[in-house]
Parts: sequence; C-alpha cells; structure tokens
Amino acid sequence: MRAVALLAVLCACVGCGATKVSTVVACAADGTCPAGSHCEAGLCQSGDPVDAVAGDGAGPVGGDTSADTGGFCLADLSGGPSPRGESFGGFADGRFFAISGDEGIAVNCNPAPKPVANGWSFTPCVGWSSVGADAPDPRARAASVGDGSGKLYVFGGRYRTAASGNYTLHNDTWEWSKAAGWKQLDDGKTGGPKARSSTVLGVDPTTGVLWLHGGNASNNGLAFTPLADVWFYDPAAGFWQVATTTGKAPSARIMHAGAVTRDGKWLVVFGGGDANAFQGPFFQDTWRLELATGAWSQIAKSGAKPAARILGSMVASGGSKVLLFGGHDDGAVGNRNDIWELDVEAGKWTVLRDGDLGQGGNPNVVNKQPNAACDFPADFMQLDMDSPERRESALFAWDEVGQKAWLFGGKSDCGALRDVWTFDPVEAKWKVIDDTPKGWSCSRYVNPCTQLCGG
Repeated sequence: MRAVALLAVLCACVGCGATKVSTVVACAADGTCPAGSHCEAGLCQSGDPVDAVAGDGAGPVGGDTSADTGGFCLADLSGGPSPRGESFGGFADGRFFAISGDEGIAVNCNPAPKPVANGWSFTPCVGWSSVGADAPDPRARAASVGDGSGKLYVFGGRYRTAASGNYTLHNDTWEWSKAAGWKQLDDGKTGGPKARSSTVLGVDPTTGVLWLHGGNASNNGLAFTPLADVWFYDPAAGFWQVATTTGKAPSARIMHAGAVTRDGKWLVVFGGGDANAFQGPFFQDTWRLELATGAWSQIAKSGAKPAARILGSMVASGGSKVLLFGGHDDGAVGNRNDIWELDVEAGKWTVLRDGDLGQGGNPNVVNKQPNAACDFPADFMQLDMDSPERRESALFAWDEVGQKAWLFGGKSDCGALRDVWTFDPVEAKWKVIDDTPKGWSCSRYVNPCTQLCGG
C-alpha cells in the first residue's frame, strides 16, 4: 500500500536536480552516504536529501541522524517482523527494538493467541535487522522501557507454545546495552515481584532505578488476578525491594498504562481493568506516586481526559510529561488511535490528536453502527489518514535524542499490525516510516470498500 507508493515516488525522484554519483557504493553501517547522495535500500543513490521527499506529504523516510552527512536518508523497508502485538522492546542506540509478542488474529472478535519468538530492530536509514539469540526467552505482555541513555529493560510477561492451555508466567528482569547486549539482572528466584503479565514498568533516568506496578498474576488466559503492589529495583543494590507507600492508592489492575517521568519525580498510572478486564467497565482514573516520598495521589479528576481503556501505550516524553496512545475502550468505538499528553506536575490532560472520529466529529461515538456482532461497515469511523490505525497492545517508545515517540504494531479491528510511525509532540504530527496493509482497515488503502476489513 502506502509503503509501495512511497518507494515508487522516491525512486522516481532519485537524482532530481542533483549531480549524479559516478560510483554506486554501499551505505555505511549507520546508513550514511557521501555528500550529494542518500541511502536507499542499502545503496548510496545520487541526489540531495531535499530530493527524497514523499509525494503523500509524509516527508523524508527514515528520519534524520546527527551522523548522517546527507541529512535525511532512506531505509530499506523490505523484510522485518511479522504483524504482531504485545511485543517488548524500546528505542536505544539509535534503534527501535521490537521483540517477541503475539501474532494471533482474532476470530469472530475473540482473541486467538499465537505467540511469536523472534525479534527485530529498526534502524533509521538502514531498515530491519534480526535480533540475536541472546534476547530474553520469548514472551508476550511483558513490560519494557528505555532509560534514554542507551539501555532497555524488560520484566515478566507470559508465553505458551500450544494454541491453548495455561501460560508460563515470568518474573525475570533483563537489561540491554550496546556494550554488553542482553543480560539477566534478576532471575526472579530471589524474593522479588511474583510472576505476572500486563504490568507497568518505568525507569528513573536520573538514578537508573526501575519501578513496577500491578499486573496479572493468573496463568489462565480466561481469568485474571489483578495486583496492586509497587516494587523498585536499584541496580546498585542488585535486587528488587517492595516499596512502602502512603495515602490512598490505585486499585489492583491489569492492562493499564504507566511510566516514570523523565525528571525522576513521578510514577504515573492510568486506566486498565480489574478481574473483568475484557468485559469492563474499565478504569479512567489517573494516579501519580511521588518517588521521593512514596505518597500516592489521584490527579486529573476533572477536565478533559482520555476515555476509560485497557491496553493503551504510554511513554515519558520529557520533564514531567507523558504521552498516551490508543488502547481499547469499553464503549462503542473499541480500539482507539487518539494521543494525549499528561502534565503530571500540573495534573492536567491535553488531547494532541483525536484520531478517527464518529458522528458529529466526536471520537467517543461511532460514525455508523455495526451491521451485526463483529460485522463493521467500512465507514464505522471517519478515518484520520494522518494517524496510525486504531489499535491496542502497541509498542510505544521514546527517542531521547530525536525527541519523538516511536510506535510499532499492535492489534486492530482488522488483525495484527507491523507498521512503524514516529510522533512529534511539539507539532502533534505523525510520520509513517514503514507500513503494510495487513491489519489496516480497507478504506486506508482501497476505495471504495463495503466492509471495514475488506473490499
């Protein structure tokens, strides 16, 4: 779909108004090329960066890097992971890691888990590369976070090899760095948090301390055991410790969104569900834990706020602010593609993009009612073509250098996704980096459509 058209335009534009490069050479390992050329599909092609502009207004593909002498450059969009949700990873060392997850496509609107074991990383200007065998054991619904200085952390998750039956739950803790690759910090056998999935993990960039909240302690995919505990892992101590907190705390929950702010002051928790997480009602409350004192407080009780939801994605975006994307509400819309910013210090939510809209331009109602259960019309919602597909369980990460959020995959109304987007919170704009029609609603790549997920 769009990726094919995008490359066609870019290929046609190579050399526009620029001096030809006499010798075709391979791009450097970091995707850079000599001045007057740019990296495309692994080869240095003639043309200045200004020539490499997509015809659909998306802008140059692959983003920019300080080391790229050509400014903007193109990535090789071939290959890469299968469509999936519930992956773990993050942005570190100039790469976006997307590992393991679940590529199962819902059947009659019911989940049909299909765990996947492989891992990938996406490098701007280069493209997709397979991740080595030293990664943590395969899992889905693990919690992961980057510290902004080049390290990634992973905790917990669940996995099974069969299509049905109980899951194996994890409570191990892993770290990735460029120097050491993946290494296990804690094997989960020394008295730390119990094994769980669908938990919140954050990292304090000022101290390197990890913070964990809640999650699901059940290994039964049809029954949930929500938790409300708070733990922290201090790398200097080398083990997990339960946190002592004061004040009224958020109730036990799973599939909630959360993060530790970049200034190291707050752990934020939003939404999620309880033991009835698939039926609802879901939570719409927002909480912050002051890390210095251990004091809980509920914030953003009034004013605009995101709809109640599960399986949303949150990242810390600088200072005391966090971003929330997507998830699944307990209303008529279901999957969301709205993006909100929370000023944790001020306790105030601001919507940056509503995403797809319903009747009267309202993102919280549908544009056209379903024909029947699990049978959606093509115009179920008014599509925001400049936003990613509505989804849940997406991987969302923050690039500290580029000051933008990265989004990969997730589960939509039409299946599993494997697209890559970046979001600039200052301009409130998305940019598609790599996409595929798999998992996208029909109207995004074919017109006319008679059904949401087919022509």
